[in-house]
Amino acid sequence: MALLGLANKLLHYISEHLDSERDINAFAQAIHRLYRLQNSYLYRYNGGEYGNALQVASARGHGVDTMATHSRRLELKATSRL
Repeated sequence: MALLGLANKLLHYISEHLDSERDINAFAQAIHRLYRLQNSYLYRYNGGEYGNALQVASARGHGVDTMATHSRRLELKATSRL
């Protein structure tokens, strides 16, 4: 069965069981649909792995705007569930 035939929830489940940021990123980039689904998960993973994803992006000197955007989205989702 092709990856495109799998449900989004199953694709997300697969990505949660990958061992590294590199593997998650490769999985997300394999197919455009996967990238849209998994990109936010990749940023959450990165933030959990390094503590504060914005600090990591700032230290590396790139991606701060993108990280801030994803962080705001995650914050909005978290507060809307409270």
